[in-house]
Amino acid sequence: MTKAIDIPIRVKPIKRLDTIKQQRLVNLISDNLGKTSGDIRTMTEIMIIAGYSRTTANQQTRTLKGIKEKLEPIVNQMKAQSQGMIKRLDKTIDKAGFRDLVSGVDIMTKNIKLLSGDATENIKYEWNDYKDN
Repeated sequence: MTKAIDIPIRVKPIKRLDTIKQQRLVNLISDNLGKTSGDIRTMTEIMIIAGYSRTTANQQTRTLKGIKEKLEPIVNQMKAQSQGMIKRLDKTIDKAGFRDLVSGVDIMTKNIKLLSGDATENIKYEWNDYKDN
C-alpha cells in the first residue's frame, strides 16, 4: 500500500503586462486631466486616439477595469481637484464662475466614477416593473 504525499505547489500569479494601448490610454487620460481650455477630449476620443476601436471606446467599462490600478493616482488627483472646486462654490456663488464650478464638479464626479469602475448610472425601478401582469 502506497501512501499519498501532499506536496505544496506554489503557483506564481501571472502579472499581466500592460499593452501599448493601455499605456497610451493612461498617459492620454493623465495629459487631459486639468485642461481648462484648448484640446480637451472626451473619454471616447481619448480611447480612439490610444488605438481602440470606436465600439470599444463607446463601451469603456471593461477597458478601464483593466487599467484600474494605473488610474488610481489620476482618480485621487481628480478627487482632490473636485474637493477644491466644491470649497470654492460658496466664495463664487455671486460671480459668473459659479456655473463653471458646478459643471466642473459634475464632470469630475462622473469621470471619477467612470475611472474608478463605480456605477455611472442611477437606474430607478418603479413598483410597476415588478408587478405580475
